[in-house]
Amino acid sequence: MESNRTLIPIIIGGSYNGYGIIRSFAEKKIKSILITHGEKAFAKASKYVEKTVILTSPDVDEGRFVQELFEFGQNLHASGLRGIIFPTHDEDVIAISKNKNKLEVFFDIPFSGWDVCSKIMDKTNFAEVCKKIGVPTIPEKLIYSFEEGLALLDSLNLPLFIKANIWDVNLVIIFGGKNVVFYEKDKFIDYIKKYFKYCPGGSLLVQKYIEESNVLNPNINCVSDKNGNIVAVHFGEKIRQYPPKTGTSTAFRSIDINTRKDMDIILDYAKRIMSEFKFYGLSGIEFLYDSKEKSYRVIEMNLRSEFTNYLQLVGGQNMPYYLYKYCKNEDYTIPYFTPKPYYTIFVPFNDRFYALHLNKIKDEDYCLSKREWRNSLGKKHEKYGLTPKDIKAYISEYKRLVWSGINAFLRKKNDIPDNISTVNYFKGRIRKEK
Repeated sequence: MESNRTLIPIIIGGSYNGYGIIRSFAEKKIKSILITHGEKAFAKASKYVEKTVILTSPDVDEGRFVQELFEFGQNLHASGLRGIIFPTHDEDVIAISKNKNKLEVFFDIPFSGWDVCSKIMDKTNFAEVCKKIGVPTIPEKLIYSFEEGLALLDSLNLPLFIKANIWDVNLVIIFGGKNVVFYEKDKFIDYIKKYFKYCPGGSLLVQKYIEESNVLNPNINCVSDKNGNIVAVHFGEKIRQYPPKTGTSTAFRSIDINTRKDMDIILDYAKRIMSEFKFYGLSGIEFLYDSKEKSYRVIEMNLRSEFTNYLQLVGGQNMPYYLYKYCKNEDYTIPYFTPKPYYTIFVPFNDRFYALHLNKIKDEDYCLSKREWRNSLGKKHEKYGLTPKDIKAYISEYKRLVWSGINAFLRKKNDIPDNISTVNYFKGRIRKEK
């Protein structure tokens, strides 16, 4: 980094992932610049966002996005600033890592180039490498045609899980989502038939879907140096997600490694993966517990900045800030792991959809009541680490956000109202367990 320039965080993506990074820097009294691709971005309402800039999406024109980002960096440079980039979407990670050498003229990019990222983001290659280093994976097959998909039914039994091998916007365009589980043969066949009709040169990754066990699926978030050495870790669990089987997280819980010795296994697997790929930066590795084999299996490794960074923050780890200090060449002691009691965080926007699904309400204009949300937790709230005080605080915040205008935002009819502040977005729902 140029020592005479102020380093400012550049957060790409204004949904809850981006907001988690913004809040991480806000804890250090550092404001961020938000970049969006024109989508509705509630994070721009935060007082910790210096300004919001709209750039072309890489899914629309990757070359144009890179050039616009480069020119934006030039403008920062002329103002005496230098950006440090934190992308929150796979398509942005891909475009930036491919053009890292060009963009580093004006930005600090705290993650590896495409030579490393491509090997990890290619899920088939990632799984093959994991097998070689002794990390259990999920049975899978990459198919390139409708015929290969039909033949796959002879070797992998239902249920099956389909997702992109590397980010593929076509899944979102054609099906409205990127991951789906199939329990019925006919629906699986219809899906792959439609995909290869519109994308004859494409590919789909088909995995054996392992049913949920009574063990929550853990993930480990890491900061690793340029040699692939892990310098900070945080363990967490995905409590709820939408859609329920394969969706975006709506609630997380931190894990105290001192009370969960099985996390030693997860940490060992993570060290093997980082050492093999030599990845530098902030990442999250997802695992699931196979109750039949009684073992953890790696699902995938995400290289984008995630909402869980805010969960790490309340657990004692400010990972985006570690990279910020690293790029400034400033001495900074990083706590490898900070033992903390459990913390639980809900994401109101996404958890609303989860509750709507459980209530089997399909009308998007329907406004979920507080009673219905509370009932959606059922008797499982103890499993989630929630006390009655947590639920009361969540409902209070949910009411403040949703019943003050966020419901309209969710229906994509209006943007977030100017009078809605997201500064205290998570406060009141982060509770230390006794």
